[in-house]
This record gives sequence, structure tokens and C-alpha cells, in this order.
Amino acid sequence: MKNNLLNATADLLGTETKSEILSAFVNNLNLLYSKTVFSLSTVGAGPQDFEIVYKNNNYGFLRPSDFKLLTNKEKREISAAVKLLGSIIYSTENANKKEKLNFDFFQNLVNTIPEPVFYKDANGKYLGCNKAFEEFIGIDAKDLIGKDVYELSNKEIADKYYEKDKELFNNPGKQSYEWKVLNASGELKRVKIDKATFNDEDGNIAGIVGVVTDITIAKENEEKLKYRLEIENVLSNISARFFEESETNIDASIDFALKTLGEFVGIDRSYVFLFNETGDKISNTNEWCAPNLSSNKKKFQNVSINIFPWGVKRVRDQKILIINDVNKLLSEIDAKKINLVNLNLKSIIIVPIVYKKKAIGFLGLNSETKEKKWDFGDSHVLKVVSGLISVAFEKYKHIREIKDAEYKFRALVEQSLTGIYIIKRNRFVYVNPKFSEIFGYSDDEIINNCIVSDLVYEEDRALVVENLSKRLMGEIDAIHYLFRGRKKDGAVINVDVHGRRSMLDGESVVIGVLLDITERVMNESSLRKLSKAVEQSSASVLVTDINGNIEYVNPSFTETTGFQKNEVIDRNPRMWKSNQTPREVYENLWKTIKSGNNWRGEILNKKKNGELYWEFNSISPIKNEKGEITHFVAVKEDVTQQKRMIEELHAAKETAEKANKLKSEFLAQISHEIRTPINILLSFSGLIWEEVKDNVSNELKDNYALIGRAGTRIIRTIDLILNLSQVQTGSFEKAEKKIKVYDHFVIKILPEYEYKSGSKGLSLKIKCGKNEAFVYADEYMFEQIFTNLIDNAIKYTEKGSIDINIDNDAEENIYVEVIDTGIGISKQYLPNLFDVFSQEEQGYTRKFEGTGLGLALVKNYCELNNALISVESEKGKGSKFRVTFLKSGK
Repeated sequence: MKNNLLNATADLLGTETKSEILSAFVNNLNLLYSKTVFSLSTVGAGPQDFEIVYKNNNYGFLRPSDFKLLTNKEKREISAAVKLLGSIIYSTENANKKEKLNFDFFQNLVNTIPEPVFYKDANGKYLGCNKAFEEFIGIDAKDLIGKDVYELSNKEIADKYYEKDKELFNNPGKQSYEWKVLNASGELKRVKIDKATFNDEDGNIAGIVGVVTDITIAKENEEKLKYRLEIENVLSNISARFFEESETNIDASIDFALKTLGEFVGIDRSYVFLFNETGDKISNTNEWCAPNLSSNKKKFQNVSINIFPWGVKRVRDQKILIINDVNKLLSEIDAKKINLVNLNLKSIIIVPIVYKKKAIGFLGLNSETKEKKWDFGDSHVLKVVSGLISVAFEKYKHIREIKDAEYKFRALVEQSLTGIYIIKRNRFVYVNPKFSEIFGYSDDEIINNCIVSDLVYEEDRALVVENLSKRLMGEIDAIHYLFRGRKKDGAVINVDVHGRRSMLDGESVVIGVLLDITERVMNESSLRKLSKAVEQSSASVLVTDINGNIEYVNPSFTETTGFQKNEVIDRNPRMWKSNQTPREVYENLWKTIKSGNNWRGEILNKKKNGELYWEFNSISPIKNEKGEITHFVAVKEDVTQQKRMIEELHAAKETAEKANKLKSEFLAQISHEIRTPINILLSFSGLIWEEVKDNVSNELKDNYALIGRAGTRIIRTIDLILNLSQVQTGSFEKAEKKIKVYDHFVIKILPEYEYKSGSKGLSLKIKCGKNEAFVYADEYMFEQIFTNLIDNAIKYTEKGSIDINIDNDAEENIYVEVIDTGIGISKQYLPNLFDVFSQEEQGYTRKFEGTGLGLALVKNYCELNNALISVESEKGKGSKFRVTFLKSGK
């Protein structure tokens, strides 16, 4: 125990202060002696306390909570440890005093250095700094010691310091670099930092000492000089662009200047606004904006100057407007600030563009993402560029005035919709694009390779040459005539030409205009044909003005109505109204055609002799080139006879439907009347048979079997008739449910037919290729569909097999196939297979019994259950019936 206590006490030699040593000693003592609790006291209470003393220096008393619980051995161990503790405290305090003397000398020495100085330990924690560092950073040394750069700076600055410290520790020696630091006033200063490592007594790196030099002003001066050089370079580039291109494309020069300015100054938007002629509106004519912004150019076209009146006034007074922070505008213009804030402006500078001593607009820069402090360089650059724009405008205006006259004349000729030409000495010396287009040549082909007669139809060449010669010789000045031309591809066109004699370079020439009137000639021909077609049409044609007053009727109108043309012109069609057509019909008619749409319908009208007749009307609006309705055209057809025929057909249809319904009701009634006594006969015959079957001959047994089969046949026939009657009369009530197809076949359908097929030696198999195949259908109809199909398959198959396949198709529809190897069906009979009472073999001599109702009923049941039935068959090779249940969306 003693050795443990002495070792724990000796370990306290590295502890720095008395209080730390005492505290650690008490903690160790309490861990080693659990019988009592020890505590420290500055005053002794009695012999039970252990005094901590060394060389007459008292460091307090160690007091156990219960002295009696300690053994004598433990008391001796504690006394020895307390003496050692006193010597440790004495050594530590004297050592600290010596270090403090050395540290005070070092601190006084460092404080004499005018530049900020700091020093850190090997972990990057500050050990101290001089007074200059305290004043520069604005923090006392006592608040600095023990902290790292992340506790004193923002992350961006601290990351840099940390990386540089790490680099220096990895490569001991000296280090110098430039960075930034926040000073006592919160300003971000540019500094140069010179650092070096220092070692401890053992030669190991103990920390870093550094000197901070404020180079902010030096850097600003350096950047200002660099900025001035950049300004000169920017202005040089912009000036060169204006002198090179402003004559031909002033907008390109301005756009280049705006982009160069915006990127150089580092703002969000640069632009030019120009006043209109009256000066009450402004337009954004040119703009550059940063890639992350959208253009405002379309938004500011012909906008009122009232959007920015006080700024416009300043421009007109030819003064520069500078706003570093929109939110700090003077109170007298606070109301105007709203417009700028709404435009998302934070800082703005505007320089007037002056032309002939008058402000014609302004050049401006905006900062929209952050405030910008404009300086002299910004305004200087803008004033120079504004001057360049003014000079370019003046230069461009003079050049434009000269070119405008030429352009207007050339545009008039080049863009003319008529062909224009100049002929000298029987050759073309000029043709415009339309002239070349009319004849299908290029301009060069006509000017260099064609004479006049090359473009004229052979039969008209003499006429054209004669008229041209008369003008060139001066016999006539001008002439207007028509001729036929010949295109490059050989096509003949109709031409309207007007040419006049003139002088060019001292020689007589013909200048003229030419029109291709081929389409007009064809249209006139078509109109003549159309007019004849309307005149000779068997249908009545009527044209009215916008108010319904008649302007034209064709001869068929007179023939149908008995009214002569002169009796109806300028009158309204209401004159032959029968007054038996509902008013709503006419209201709908006028509403439709006045809205620009076509109206079709039947109206009962009255002929001149008073006879009523039905006519079918197709009425359409006629619109002019502006889309305005000018007339209405009506094509009318007498449909009186057709309506009579339709009425007769309707009457015949109703009679047939009544007869069909009566037939169905009769079948239902007679089926019921027959089925009831047949069931009674079969029941009683069954009872009699049970009594006598053991006492009759084989011949009677065979006869009785015939009676059973005949009765069953009658019952089946009656069931088919009754079911078909219900379907046809619509009285069958469908009860749809979810049916598991395979299970239903196995459990409810196939057991009945396994004996029947087996008795004929046929194989009956079922196969399901779709797990959990189910359909939604009426259960009774579902069973009837497949009992009929399987029953027929067994009936018409003498040898082989009956196969039932259940699967799904490409559209995921469930289908069931019934395949037999029976007698098959001929191709001629297949179209009639599902008709009522239809059988391939007819008459009393047919081989197979049946009514022909089964498949007709199957087809009806399929339709009622959203299913399709199809059949593939070949005579003598069997048949395949497929029933496909279409998806119902459940």
C-alpha cells in the first residue's frame, strides 16, 4: 500500500500549481484508503490532522473524516507521503518563479516590437502575443492564450491559417505568405505573415512565432495602379471597335462595349436607353446581363419616363447619377426608391448620352445581387464610352441617310411583287428577282444568256419584237398589252406588260413592269365553269347578303318553288315559310351561320302554289379577305319523297319488331306448356320403370332407353328455345361474379361429360397454362357456353380426343379453347354457323339430331358477357372453338 501511495505522490512532480498538486493528492488518497474520506483545510483542528510542510513553509492540513479507522501502518504511510508532497510543492513554486522571471523579460522584449507578434505551441494553441498584436486584433492576451485560430476567426480565414501552420510544422524553418485578417474595427485587412518554428531544451519543435505586417494600403495602391492600366486597356479596345464597325453596325459596337464594361466592372447589367422623338418615353435599345440573369430588354420598350422621373431629369440636365445603396436614398426621394427596389436594383450609375448638346438617352450599370461602391474609374469609363456612342450615332446617322435613299429604291424594286426589267439592244441589262422567278431562270441566266424573244411563246414573238422596236426607235413612248411567255421548263404563261421608253448612259432603253396573270386567267375560266355548273345544277342555289336579302337564285330554284327570279331578288326567304317549322330551328340556323359556321338541316317550306315540301338545306357564310362575313350561300334539295320513304320504312320496322316480340312471347309460352307435361311423363315413366325393370325383356329395356333419350332431347330443345326467347326479349337477368375458370371446369362441368366421352372411347383432357386464371361472367351463361361446345364436340366426334385449353393471349385476356377431332365444318357453312335453327345437314335424313339453337345461344351468351367466340375448322379434321373473355377493367 505504501509503495502505491508514494508512487502516486511522486507522479505529481510534473503538475504546474500548488492547488493542482493538492487536489490530485487528495483524489489519489481517497482511492487508496476507502475506510475514511480525506479533505484539505487551511487550519489544523488537532493531532488527527496531517500537516503539509517543507522548510517552514506550511501548505495546509490533510484531515481524515474518521482518524480511528486508520491503522498505525496506514498513518505512517500517509505521514511519509505528506512530507514528499510538501517538497514537491516547494520545488514547483520555486521553478515557476524562475520561469516567470524569464517569461516577463521575453514579454517586455516582444512588446517593444511595433509590428504585431504572436507565438503558439506545437498544437497550434496561442501562448501569447505583444501589445501591437492586441491592439491590431482587438483582443487581450489573457483571452488569446490557450485558444486556436478557429475560436478567433471565421472558417475561411482559419482554414488558411491552419493549413499554413501544418505546412510549417511538417517543414520546420521559416515561412512567409499574404492573407487577410479582421482587425479590431471589424475591417478585413490584407497582411503579410512571417513565421518561424522554435525548439525546446531537447531540440524538439515547441511552437511557432509570427510577425504580422499590414499591407492593406500598399495592396490598394498596387490594385489602383493595375486598375488604371486595365481601364486604359478596356477603353482602347472599345474605341477600336467603334472606329472599325460603328459605320456598318452600331448596335454590335454598343453591345461589345456593354459586355466589356459589365465584365470589367464586375456588375450584373449594363444597358443603353434612348428617348423617343417626343421625349416622353424611353426604350432599352441595347443590353448585356450576367449569365445568371434574364434580359429586361423586352420589358422596357416605349415605357413612360415617369417610371424614373427624378433620374430622367438628372440625365436631361446632363449630370451623372450615382447610387451606391438604393436602401440609403435621401428621405425626399424615398417614394421614388420603391421603383428601384421593385426592379431589384441595389446599386446604379447612369451617364447621359449627349448628341448635339442634347441628352438623347443614357448609359448605365446596375448591381442587383449586392451593393457596389462606385469609384472614379467607373464614372470615367462610362463618360468615355458615352462619348464614343454619341460620336458613333452622329457618324452613323449621316451614313444611314445616304444609304436609306438607295435602300428604299432598291427595296422597292427588289421586293416588288411585279417583274421589273431594263432592255437595251434587245437584251436584258437588269431584271429584279420577281422577273426571274416568273420565268424560272436566275438573274445571271437572263442577263447573260437570253434575248427578249427567248422568253416569249413562239406564236407571240412577232408582236413582242414589233412593240419593243417601236419604243426603242422612238415611234411610241409607252405601251400596255398582253402576250404569252415561255418559261425555262417550257411551260406557257400569260403575261401582262407595261413598258416605257427611257435613256440610260446616252442610249435608248425600255424600262417596264410585268405580271404573271396565268392564275387569274385560269380563275376566270374556272369561274365561268363554276357559274355554268351552278346554273345547271339540279339543286336549288341561293345567295343572300348579310341581312338575308336574296341576290341570286339559279334556275332549279324556280323549277322547285315556282317562284320566278324577279319575284325573289332583294326579298327575304321568309316569304315561302310554311309556319310549321319550330322557331328554335331558325334561331339556331342564324346563330350558327353568323358565327362563321355551316348549318345543315331540314325545313318544311311552301311552294308558290301553296304545296308544302321538305327541303334539306346546307347554308354557309362567305367571307372576304379580312375574314368578315359578306354573304350567305344556301344549297337546297327537295327531300319530300325521301322522307315519305323513310316514314314507310319506320312503319315497316315497327310492324316487324312487334311480330318478332309476339313470336318470342309465343315461344316462351309454348315452351312452358310443353315442358311441364313432358317432365310429368318422364317422372312417372321413371317410377314405372323402377317397378318393372327387373321383370321385362331386353327389348323392352332398349325401348325404355329410347323413351328416356327422347324425353331428354325434348327437354333440352325446350330449354334452348326458352333461353333464346329470354335473350331475344331482353328478360334474362345477368348476375356477374368472379369465376375461377380451371376449378369451375373440373368441379362443375367436366364430371357430366367424362362418362359420355368415355362411353364413345374418346379422350377428354384439360390443360391450364395460366395460374389463377379467372373471369367476370354470369355463372349460368358461362356453364351453358361450354356445356354446349363440349356436348357438340362429343356428339360430332367418333374417335380421337376432346381437348380443353385455358390460357391468356398477348393482351392478357383469358381464353378457353374446345378442340375436337370430329367431322369438322365446311368453309361454305362457317358464316352461318351461329344463325338460329341453322345446321349444315338439313331435312329428316340428316345424320345428327339437334335444333340448331345451341351455337346461336352460345354466341348471344358470349356477347352478354363481353366475350368473343371464334372457330377454326376443316371438313374431316375437326374443329377448334375459342372463347376470349375481354378485360372489363375490374
